[in-house]
Amino acid sequence: MVCVKKHIATFFTYMVFIGFVVLFIGNSTIVANNEIDILTMADHLKQDERLKLNKWSVIAREKTQIGTEQDFYKNVSEMKELFPAFNWKVQQTAQGLKASAVHQHVEKSQLESIQILYTLTNNHAASYVLYEVKGEKWDKRQAEFISGTFQSRIKDIFQGNPTIFSCISGEMDGTIEKVFSFEMKRFLDLFSGQEVESLKEERFYSVSAHSPMFRQNLTNENLNLQIALRTEGLSGKTTFVVGTPIIPFEY
Repeated sequence: MVCVKKHIATFFTYMVFIGFVVLFIGNSTIVANNEIDILTMADHLKQDERLKLNKWSVIAREKTQIGTEQDFYKNVSEMKELFPAFNWKVQQTAQGLKASAVHQHVEKSQLESIQILYTLTNNHAASYVLYEVKGEKWDKRQAEFISGTFQSRIKDIFQGNPTIFSCISGEMDGTIEKVFSFEMKRFLDLFSGQEVESLKEERFYSVSAHSPMFRQNLTNENLNLQIALRTEGLSGKTTFVVGTPIIPFEY
């Protein structure tokens, strides 16, 4: 999605910073669980017939015990054996070593990717494994993949319970007939969400909230749900993004 006004972009850059500090430094402010929140999210969004679900993504990450380059290459070799259908690439980066793999499901408009990251700074090693699956639409096949194959992937890729970020975007049929805050309240009500903080503009509205439906929290702020709405005006379309515990990209 494209970048908009500078201060709006700054807000989401800040939120992305929070998410990926947690993601790459291994901060313990997010508590992992075994629930696949995107299924809950999709089921509740579909309760509003005006909403059309489009793009979606699920990102799982875990800090690993890879302590040397030898361990890194051994881990990559094992992953290649587990996932031979993926296209693998290993490269040296300024920070260390990175292995990446992708697998395209053309018939499902869906892409899987795996990343193994190893860094060595001041003789201190840090390593992470990330797995992402994303698609251009959400339907029964996507839900079946998440319930089945995705769960198997998680068991094969990760040693424990990874942190999982879930996100769905889409459009609202028709145009907004009510005030923007009323539409946001409808989204919050779908998830029994309580607003914690927000950013509101004439054609853009984002809310960080807490919902009892999702157990992963940014515990310092008790946040586990973000919703963003954007409209092109009374005659244009309105788009939405919902993410838990945060929206991990700029909207």
